[in-house]
Amino acid sequence: MLQEFIADGMIGPIHLGMSKRAVQSILGDPKATSDRRKGRELWKYDDLQLGFHQDTMCFIGVYIMDDSVKLPPPLIFDERVLAQVMRLEGMEKFLLANKIAFELDEKLTFDDQTCLRIVGSKVGLYFSEKLHSIQVTEQ
Repeated sequence: MLQEFIADGMIGPIHLGMSKRAVQSILGDPKATSDRRKGRELWKYDDLQLGFHQDTMCFIGVYIMDDSVKLPPPLIFDERVLAQVMRLEGMEKFLLANKIAFELDEKLTFDDQTCLRIVGSKVGLYFSEKLHSIQVTEQ
């Protein structure tokens, strides 16, 4: 599932454009939500965050803590694959081996952060010393 998420921004059945009701039918109630402001709301499920604008999902973020990811069922990442891609060099090898085109996002790369953007998708991979998040956004 990690390879598919990186390549096309879908994490199992979850993808941009889904309604809150559709997400809730798959994942259940979120563990936490943000205050709804200007039609925007954030739902949190362990290390997964989903952003909504006017009840339509416009953001998916997976945040890696301590080299692991806790996701709600039915979502799961292969921990062995995740361990291989925690460092920038490992991710680049993984992407090349899986024929996933990527480029450096210079706007989001600076002193202590590197961002790789998957070509032809809305996926960004964010590294400090290690991979700290995978984000999919409409913007």
